[in-house]
Amino acid sequence: MQKIRLLLLTAALAAPLAQAEGNTEAPARNQSLTGYRCLTPGPATGWTYLDDSHILIDGGRYKYSMEFSDPCWGIKFDNNLAFKGDTFNGRVCGDLGDQVVTERMVCQIKHMEIISTAQYRQMIKDNKDAEAARKAAKKAKSP
Repeated sequence: MQKIRLLLLTAALAAPLAQAEGNTEAPARNQSLTGYRCLTPGPATGWTYLDDSHILIDGGRYKYSMEFSDPCWGIKFDNNLAFKGDTFNGRVCGDLGDQVVTERMVCQIKHMEIISTAQYRQMIKDNKDAEAARKAAKKAKSP
């Protein structure tokens, strides 16, 4: 029985590694992340609001773009987020049931993907520029 357990454990550990070595592309849009590519909430150092349906996460080793199933109203004004992922290891992979918990509500994750540091920085810059443009337009409309 020990050999079977060892083989199953070895196969379970080897499959994600083999997949990772052979495939460096991001998973397809409807697939979740797997293994070490998932977000481990502990090392996450920050998050950035893009809109009520999208946020960016600095997960330490990886940067993530996350999309919610439904708008997560008010997330822009929350200071803290918590993540609810796998019940065994706590990792968030974008699986059914993975959630972001805010001070006001629970938001279901629809999709998440790893993005490069350059993409992460560019998305933050673009978001800041768009926000500045919105503020300037609003100020220009004011009497």
